[in-house]
Amino acid sequence: MTEFLKRFAALDAALESTHGYYIAGDIMTRIQFFPDKRINNIIYASGCYESDALVRRLEKAFGENETVRVFSNGGEKLIATKELRGETPPYVLLYYGKKVEECGRFDFSDLVEIMDRLRAPDGCEWDKAQTHESIRINLIEE
Repeated sequence: MTEFLKRFAALDAALESTHGYYIAGDIMTRIQFFPDKRINNIIYASGCYESDALVRRLEKAFGENETVRVFSNGGEKLIATKELRGETPPYVLLYYGKKVEECGRFDFSDLVEIMDRLRAPDGCEWDKAQTHESIRINLIEE
């Protein structure tokens, strides 16, 4: 696999700058898959599982229209996640990190980031002024 990875400069650079590295088999055996979408995510697919099942998981995590860079024996290309159906492993996928406002799909980590931003020193004054007591009625209402 190391020789395969070294063939692609963009992939080699991404490997050095991220901790979001997954093996497809690990994604398939998890109950849920919540990657950190703020960083580059690299996924190695060796072909020892149902390819369409992996694509469904990736669509759920990143969105079916999310652009992914695919590295394979045939070279590299940019396609939408949904276009991975029919791709023959082995291949390596690179999802580039995005800011929360650029995402098309959200999960709990996005909620935490939004809350952090609202309560930051330069964030929303109303949010920073809230306490558990003052916000309780709104929480119950929601």
